[in-house]
Amino acid sequence: MVNYKRMGDKSYLNYVRSELRFKCDWKRRLFSTNYTIVSETVVTKRSDKLLLKAPRKYAFNDAYSLSDKVDNFYDENFWEDYNIIEPEQSLESAVNKLRKSIKN
Repeated sequence: MVNYKRMGDKSYLNYVRSELRFKCDWKRRLFSTNYTIVSETVVTKRSDKLLLKAPRKYAFNDAYSLSDKVDNFYDENFWEDYNIIEPEQSLESAVNKLRKSIKN
């Protein structure tokens, strides 16, 4: 699911939710296991500041998987303290908490 927020005469990305379900059929187990992964992204702040395109030498080649190269770009402080929302916490309360921390 993808939602956009209308601001003036433009629409901006506001929320993305994806759900992936898969089944693992284990070789040494009697029963298979079903898994579901849910990912949500909420835009809490946006800017009209012009962004520059990354130089080609830093861009990912189509032959590479992001997971193959992630160690080269790892920055422990990139997301600071607000990248994970606990599973028990509602998305709305987490977004409100984030907005308060950004304002301070």
